[in-house]
Amino acid sequence: MAETKHKIVTTSWDDGHPLDFKLADVLAEYGVNGTFYVPFSNPEREVMDSVSVVELAGQFEIGGHTRSHVNLRRIGCDLLDDEIGAARLELQDLLGRPVNMFSYPKGKHNELARSAVERAGFIGARTTQEFITECCSDVLQMPTTLQACPHSPWIRVRHSLLTKNLKGALRFSRIGVTKTWAEIARCFFEEMLEAGGVWHLWGHSWEIEEYNLWDDLRAVLDTVASKEGVIYLSNGQVIENMTKLST
Repeated sequence: MAETKHKIVTTSWDDGHPLDFKLADVLAEYGVNGTFYVPFSNPEREVMDSVSVVELAGQFEIGGHTRSHVNLRRIGCDLLDDEIGAARLELQDLLGRPVNMFSYPKGKHNELARSAVERAGFIGARTTQEFITECCSDVLQMPTTLQACPHSPWIRVRHSLLTKNLKGALRFSRIGVTKTWAEIARCFFEEMLEAGGVWHLWGHSWEIEEYNLWDDLRAVLDTVASKEGVIYLSNGQVIENMTKLST
């Protein structure tokens, strides 16, 4: 029997900005699933209030993103347990359901942070590592395919090198550093359709607004939506089904 090549589309969106509602409407329009990672506060920008978080949870998976959007590399174990574990319990109490996924703020984490995520009971944690379409081998290091942001090629390559993602940097170089983010997203999607795997777009609703990327996002979603043989999952569903999807 021929090997099944699972083809998965997932998205994720950080920071819990009020513009997440606009983003959720766009995703729903195209039938694309995803996870919204929400902190209780963020010193850098506005976040949704509790009522809004509950409302958004009626449409999409909600994940943990710390209590106050801190740099997890700069705090000790007690604060880590509060920012990650205690915040998860509060979010679960608010939503009345388990919160299974976590996203490291700005992707910054270390072994202490990873251990705190594991202690807190999350089933998976998403990083900001890019240019990956394979199903993740480490549930607490879930990679992504691309950030929906017009970063310069240098910033993307630099980030890949800092996160020791040499394979990703080489894939990005091969696809074409001169392409726009939307073109890169579509190229990786075509590769995923051919080889199977997980196409994972992530970003921030406030950033899409700031750079006026709504039309680009719609064009990308139009490319990836409603494809025969493609499964559209939240981040948590990807992790929950890893064993099934890898066979």
